[in-house]
Amino acid sequence: MGWMELPQELLLIVFSYLGTRDHIRVECVCRRWRLVSMRVSPFWRFVNLGCNSLDEDPSVDTHGGFVRPWLVTRAQFQFIEQVSFEGCDGVTDACVEVLCEALPSIRRLNVAQCRKLTNVSLQHIRRLERLYVLSLRSCRGFTSRNDLQFLLYSPACTYLEFLDIGSLMKAVDDDILTTIGEALYHLKHLFLAGNTNITERGVTEIVHSKSSPTLTYLSLFACTNVKLSRHFLGILQTLPSIQVLDLRFCAGVIDTSRMRANASNPFSNLLNVPSLQTLKLGDDVCHCLPATFQCCDYNRGWVYERVVQSQRPTHNSHCKSCGKFWSSTTPNEEKRTTSTQ
Repeated sequence: MGWMELPQELLLIVFSYLGTRDHIRVECVCRRWRLVSMRVSPFWRFVNLGCNSLDEDPSVDTHGGFVRPWLVTRAQFQFIEQVSFEGCDGVTDACVEVLCEALPSIRRLNVAQCRKLTNVSLQHIRRLERLYVLSLRSCRGFTSRNDLQFLLYSPACTYLEFLDIGSLMKAVDDDILTTIGEALYHLKHLFLAGNTNITERGVTEIVHSKSSPTLTYLSLFACTNVKLSRHFLGILQTLPSIQVLDLRFCAGVIDTSRMRANASNPFSNLLNVPSLQTLKLGDDVCHCLPATFQCCDYNRGWVYERVVQSQRPTHNSHCKSCGKFWSSTTPNEEKRTTSTQ
């Protein structure tokens, strides 16, 4: 039996191991393979055309003349839910325009690190029907605060749950954070890392907005103008559903030289939030937090994971900052161990 005689089920198994580039080549072999790939294979529901998926040549998706028929053809056969262009330096505003015309009903769009995109792309994205995920991270061509505000107020972002606008220093400020709090009622994941123009005032607007009850992830990594004062940490404590909070390399104004895991530690009150599972802090903050959190040493800051009783750490951890020793055994276990000895 030759390749051309393989049943459709076996072809699907083989196709499932192929990347984006090989999938495109498969469709050029013959009409049967093309129909199998487009009609039946679920691969094209999540289209990843980022540079990581296209080996050494990410230019396959940068020309509007190629993108238009390619996307339109797939849209005729099945619903495309996600498109990712992350890291493709050749993607232009014309490519985003073609995408929004061909696939107005996509739910997830990732154009992170596409350096040639300008504010015109923000205007094209506003034409989409309903987005749940939007990533604009590190697109340095997005410099217009007004265009970004219009996008956030548009129907395309009404049901947005995931928003990544990290490192958009020229467009993101406290006014944008106010817009996020006013417009995005369903937001769960907010990535603001690297935006040095925002302050704790803008973050407070989000915490006091209608989007705060649903917010489970908030990253303020390297937002150097956000000051971790006791008052601001108390405001963050009011987030009812927060699970991951990244405060690494913010502007710490607390004297942490003699901080201990007790009531005088301003982070202790923050950790009393029942929903909080992970807290990320910078190297300038003492690493003595309540024993309900396990300290994990990372190269770019310290990460604390809440220790679940059924999943206690299997080894003892030692805080390098203050020398405190966290034991993986509970007090009852220690008593039993002592009595046995």
